[in-house]
Amino acid sequence: YVISERVIHIPAIHVNVVDTTGCGDAFMAGLIHELAKENFLDEEKVLISAAKFGTITAGMAAQKVGAITSFPKLREIEEFLKTLKEV
Repeated sequence: YVISERVIHIPAIHVNVVDTTGCGDAFMAGLIHELAKENFLDEEKVLISAAKFGTITAGMAAQKVGAITSFPKLREIEEFLKTLKEV
């Protein structure tokens, strides 16, 4: 992402990929979910947080077969985020 003429790299999470069908849609769903929580505020910290959430959503979706059926539930993402903060 380019923010204020800077490029910010959001690394993917490491997962055992089963199927990438729907991962782009999962990324966008996670991104939009987080941006909506912040009323689509165009600030660097909001954009970075939303991109990270989208990346995690897509990574988790890649671990299951299918498109929309592979999307993780919000509680699953929240549980995953707790494990990241504990490390």
